[in-house]
Amino acid sequence: MTFLNNQDDQLGGRPLDLAIASVDGLNAVEARLDGLADRARPSVPD
Repeated sequence: MTFLNNQDDQLGGRPLDLAIASVDGLNAVEARLDGLADRARPSVPD
């Protein structure tokens, strides 16, 4: 929730505002969330 309501410098705005403004904004927010999730996942050894 905090992510959606706070300014994100990489996105250039508040994710919630960007996501509801346009499809491109929504896609950018989704991509940013995917990137954050990838960083949060622990690496699994092969």
